[in-house]
Amino acid sequence: MKKLFVANWKRYLNTDESVALWSELSNVSSEKFDLVVAPNHLAIDQIADKPNAHALAAQDAFYENEGAYTGIVSSEDLKEIGVSYVIVGHSERRAMGETDETVAKKVEAVLKAQLIPIICVGESKEERNEGKAQTKVQSQVEVGCSLAPMGSQMIIAYEPIWAISKDGKGDPIKPEDAESMMSHIKELKGHRVLYGGSVKPKNIESFTSLESCSGVLVGSASTKLESLKNML
Repeated sequence: MKKLFVANWKRYLNTDESVALWSELSNVSSEKFDLVVAPNHLAIDQIADKPNAHALAAQDAFYENEGAYTGIVSSEDLKEIGVSYVIVGHSERRAMGETDETVAKKVEAVLKAQLIPIICVGESKEERNEGKAQTKVQSQVEVGCSLAPMGSQMIIAYEPIWAISKDGKGDPIKPEDAESMMSHIKELKGHRVLYGGSVKPKNIESFTSLESCSGVLVGSASTKLESLKNML
């Protein structure tokens, strides 16, 4: 089975740039990875009209499908336009006040729409330095998955908050520390576990070669064609 490569384009690319890069990827294949692309919400609909061999993900989705919720996008909306995966609980969403309980409701909604959630978990630098990383991540995993029916297909992405690059700058965790955490996550739930946090062409193999790693979640390094091709 191939590993999973999730390209989270965040807001690094505007809609036109996202569509252009997606089109360039139509001729790109990989013997190692299945590629999943998560563009901004406005780009998804246009990209879905240009299907290729790769899958589409959304960067977030709300937990209700209808009602007085200004500005939300639901999992059902995303399913209708061809999305297969939804990233849930990214640390950049948690920094805006998203809680583990909210993540759990979003996971439940994603599964009800028959999509696959990619649940992001990870500790702060302070929590790691204080020896609380495993406790924090275990709590995020357990609460985040708490409303999911038994046997649900889910993916857990371990992204230490302090290792996530900003504007291309960031320091990844040591591979042996990543393996320790990912193996613990896998023991908890048995789902596929991805690593994310400053993944680049020069270090990707040090993570994908880990026993517990089923793939990667990549941010800024996935927004340029040559960098992306070098990793795939």
